[in-house]
Amino acid sequence: MRDQDITSSIDTIETTALHTNTAILNTTTEEIAEESIDNKKTLSIHPAKMDPERLEDLMLLMECDGKDFLEDLFSTYVTDSSQRIANLKEAIRKQSQEDISAYAHALKGASRNMGATEFASLCQQLEKEHASMTKEETDSLLQSITLALSSVEQALQIELDQIEEPATIAG
Repeated sequence: MRDQDITSSIDTIETTALHTNTAILNTTTEEIAEESIDNKKTLSIHPAKMDPERLEDLMLLMECDGKDFLEDLFSTYVTDSSQRIANLKEAIRKQSQEDISAYAHALKGASRNMGATEFASLCQQLEKEHASMTKEETDSLLQSITLALSSVEQALQIELDQIEEPATIAG
């Protein structure tokens, strides 16, 4: 009986740790702030923290190919990621473990390439842990991933807005 009690206690501790980690990620990764405006609660999403070294590498591409190339790259990333999240939602609805892993893995890799390391970490968590998560935990993490993409999109737009076009010489 004692072994069963220990196993039960370990399971409870692991579940509590997972809930705590998910709550921490939900709070710190997206930096979501609730604000009360006219007695209505709204979500305010702040720009994601991006990997400055990776962004610097992407800026080097811009030097060769121009700001339009970087805008296209960022836009393609956000569009593809949105589609992958939609596919991920469908895979979760169908409970397709293989597809969940594949879409989460693809999101993770693309996000790391763009410098969205916190977003990539959320995707990695889903990729690695989805099989042992409850439906509620999976849904919560998927919601965090969806909100985090908005945060990444905002951060990428800020990066683009800070780029100055080279001055043209009137001739």
